[in-house]
Amino acid sequence: MMSNPTIALKKEEQSPELSAVALKLCSQQMNPERPWLTWPDGSRSELPQPLLEILLLTAQALNRKQGVTVVVRSEWLTTSEAADMIGCSRPHVVELIRSNQLKATKIGTHRRVLLHDLLDFTNVRDERRDQAMADLIDLTEEIGGYGTAEKAAKAKP
Repeated sequence: MMSNPTIALKKEEQSPELSAVALKLCSQQMNPERPWLTWPDGSRSELPQPLLEILLLTAQALNRKQGVTVVVRSEWLTTSEAADMIGCSRPHVVELIRSNQLKATKIGTHRRVLLHDLLDFTNVRDERRDQAMADLIDLTEEIGGYGTAEKAAKAKP
């Protein structure tokens, strides 16, 4: 186990090898065969899909010269931890739980949220937001928004 889990690559450490690994990992997404790790003793282990996805995401971010943070969380989150993760207040998380928008379990007098339930909630919320934005764009174009009226006026002689 690493004693200091924070890793930041300096600009000079970002190499062509990193780009090559990111490309290889990206190409593996379509390949049913996963890559293997070869250990110093010569034994090999197939790379599990979740770890492959983490490595791909990390390699792509580092290749774009972005920072990467890996946060180790408990399976069960307090409402404060859930609020921190989704960027809102703890009372808002409690309201999401009360309105059955977010699943939670009461342990004694405290509410706990399963990490995967919180991630599911954020995925659904993001999908709804993206769909609402697409619908808004469609409506705006339908009623002549985004400068289409000006373009039509300029096109007339």
